Amino acid sequence: MKKLTVNNYSDLTAKATKYKLIGGKALIILGDSAEILRDTKSTFNSGIMDPPYDFAAEGGKNRFGNKSNAFEVMRQKGLADGFDYNIIREIAKTANSMLVFYHNDQDYDLTGLLTQAIHPQNTALFNRFCKCLWRKTNPLPVANKNYVPEYEPWIHAWNLPEFDVQGTLEEKRRIIDAPVGKSNYDHPTVKPLAIMRKCIKNASKPGDVVIDPFAGSGSTGVAALDLGRLFIGIERDEEYYNLTIHRIKGILGAHEEGDEHEGQTILI
Repeated sequence: MKKLTVNNYSDLTAKATKYKLIGGKALIILGDSAEILRDTKSTFNSGIMDPPYDFAAEGGKNRFGNKSNAFEVMRQKGLADGFDYNIIREIAKTANSMLVFYHNDQDYDLTGLLTQAIHPQNTALFNRFCKCLWRKTNPLPVANKNYVPEYEPWIHAWNLPEFDVQGTLEEKRRIIDAPVGKSNYDHPTVKPLAIMRKCIKNASKPGDVVIDPFAGSGSTGVAALDLGRLFIGIERDEEYYNLTIHRIKGILGAHEEGDEHEGQTILI
C-alpha cells in the first residue's frame, strides 16, 4: 500500500499552524481549511466531510452523554455558521467522488454546487449524484417550531466513468438506521462509526486518499484507515486536532516516527 509523505502535500503543510504525519497513513493538519486548500496543487481521490451546518443552534438537552449542551458548544465553536464552498471546489479539482453531510437549509445551494453549472461558462463539478439518509432511531426530542430532526442527509456526487458507487448491493442502500449514541468525546456532532464506514465504503476505494477538511473528532479518519484508505484531515480547533491525532494513533497502533507512547487508553 502506498504511503502519504509530507513532500506530496507540502502546499498544505506550508500553510498549517502545525501538522502530524502518522505512520505514513494519516496526515492531520491544524489550520483553516479554506486557506490551506486555496489554490492547492495536491491531489485527492475522495472528499468525505461533515462540515458546519448553517442553522440556528437553539434548544436541546444534554441527553446523550456529552459533557456540555450540544447546541451551546456548536455556537461557541462556530459549528452552526456554515462553511466556504470553495473548499469543495478545490478538492473537486482532482477528486472524482465527494460526500457531504448537510443541513436542510443548505440543500439547494449544495446540490447546485455539486451537480449543476454555477455560471454559464462553468461545467458541473460532478456528473452523477444521490442523496442518502441517516435515520436516527432515537432522535433528539426537540422541534423548535419545525419537525423533529430524526434524520441527517448527505449527498454523494461522483464522476462516471472514473468512479462509481462502491460496495455490495446491501451496502448501497440509500438509508441507514442507527442510534445517536453516547460519545466518549466532548464534540457535539460526532457521527457513529457505522455511518462513517458506510460512507467510506460507498464513496472511496481501498488505497484511496480520502480528505476531510472538517476533521472534528476524527471519525472519518478512523473509518477510512480501518477500511484500508489513506487519510488527510484538516481541523481549525486545536482541541479537536489533538483528539483526532489521539484516535488515529489508536486505530493504527502507532507510536512511530519518534512519537512517544501516550500511555492512555485509546477510545475508538
